[in-house]
Amino acid sequence: QPVLAKNHVRFRGEAVLALVGDKGSVESVSEEDLGLSWEPLEAIRGLDSALAGNLEPVQAQFPDNILAKGFVKKRDVENVFSESHIVAEGRWTTSAVEHGYIEPEAGFARKVGERLEIFVCTQTPYMDQTEVAQVLGIVPEQIRIIPSAVGGGFGGKLDISIQPLVAIAAWILDSPVRCIYTRPESLASTTKRHPVRMRAKASCTRDGKLTAFEYHGDFNTGAYASWGPTVADRVPIHCTGPYFVPNVLAETRALLTNESPSGAFRGFGVPQMAIAHEALMDTLAEKIGIDKLEFRIKNALRKGDRTATSQLLENSVGQVECLEVLQNRWHKWREEVEDFNKNSPHIKRGVGCGSVWYGCGNTSLSNPSTMHVGINPKGKITLYNGAMDIGQGTNTIMIQICADALGLPASQFEFVMGDTDLTADAGKTSASRQAFISGKAAQLAGENLRAQIIRLAEASEKATLSLDQNKLIAVDESGEHEIFLSDILPQTNGNVLTGEGTFDPPTTPLDENGQ
Repeated sequence: QPVLAKNHVRFRGEAVLALVGDKGSVESVSEEDLGLSWEPLEAIRGLDSALAGNLEPVQAQFPDNILAKGFVKKRDVENVFSESHIVAEGRWTTSAVEHGYIEPEAGFARKVGERLEIFVCTQTPYMDQTEVAQVLGIVPEQIRIIPSAVGGGFGGKLDISIQPLVAIAAWILDSPVRCIYTRPESLASTTKRHPVRMRAKASCTRDGKLTAFEYHGDFNTGAYASWGPTVADRVPIHCTGPYFVPNVLAETRALLTNESPSGAFRGFGVPQMAIAHEALMDTLAEKIGIDKLEFRIKNALRKGDRTATSQLLENSVGQVECLEVLQNRWHKWREEVEDFNKNSPHIKRGVGCGSVWYGCGNTSLSNPSTMHVGINPKGKITLYNGAMDIGQGTNTIMIQICADALGLPASQFEFVMGDTDLTADAGKTSASRQAFISGKAAQLAGENLRAQIIRLAEASEKATLSLDQNKLIAVDESGEHEIFLSDILPQTNGNVLTGEGTFDPPTTPLDENGQ
């Protein structure tokens, strides 16, 4: 997607120019002053229009408007369905959804020598750094992203918005430039949750064991890619929900239209798809006369099962335990609802249950994070945390994990968040990955620093650590060992000791059948 559209606008809300000046001057410019002329083109609206093939494609390199496909096939659903007596199927559509974060897109940029500093609300400072550098035609090291506290993101602030606009203006004018989207500007120009049209069917045995599941989904990704390929790739992997199904077929397409781009929004398409598998679980349970919660417990994934992609679940799987905890309340609620509805002719109540699962991090791709923790000569501990906290508590989590690994109180920690000059790349804040992946990196960084301290103090690995201003104290069975930090030559960031941790969870690339 270009920063500013040139000659061809693909959706209403796409920027074509940026006005730079003091607020009064910018607001005094009328539309007539801009010298723009428009030639209306017939738009591709909706999935049917995208697939019809009778209009100019949204992007020339995708003549069929199919941006990306996803596919998973496990064993043989066709034969199972042909032999099954108990089958449920359905069709569903969902609409676009706005993120609606409290804080609209905002930030400012300033030129410092031959570098640019950008202060911005973002979920991914290092991606911003790379993308802005590409726009300006300079190396990423000339860009410093300094994130602010973020008033909500939910996936919408993975994509750049004002960053390249303020960067270009500040670079050319050699003057600080800020930009704050109004709410209408934010609504018009930023990504949404993917609308989808989907159909699915599932089968089970007479005693309630799932035998096959089939899913087909077309996702409206709008005028530009954003995270459309990720959605198309991720949905088939999760299509069955957290249930064991021996035979699976899933196909998805991300389709281009002349509508607002769809992107990341809490789940990369998985919540939409969950509507389908949960509706089918209810229908199958009704057909064979099994309680809906019991049906889910019977089919829930367990340790030793394989998923739709044939991943073996070797460690703990908590699905059964989570559902079993609900049993007493579930039956109580159903009885209460039934009694209420008998005595209420006009107002009715319902009660339902459902399950969803979601993989943390990138889909079968490398997903690293690096953390640093340092102690300076005065005894100040700083965690250099590149993971963006957008309200989920990452700052607190990382300090707690690192402090526990190091063996010093969290109350003695300070932190730096997300600054590309001061922190290592912890990856993007999305896909519920930071606590798991960056948290492990923070643990390893704390353990690395602790090992250095133990070695310098010549103490045992089980030593208890404490920090008294510029003095580190390690106490073990042989006594007390002291390290005076002011006696050590400072290194990186003025610290005398620095621990580093990097974690990249193991991943296995999927084959052509998504296995």
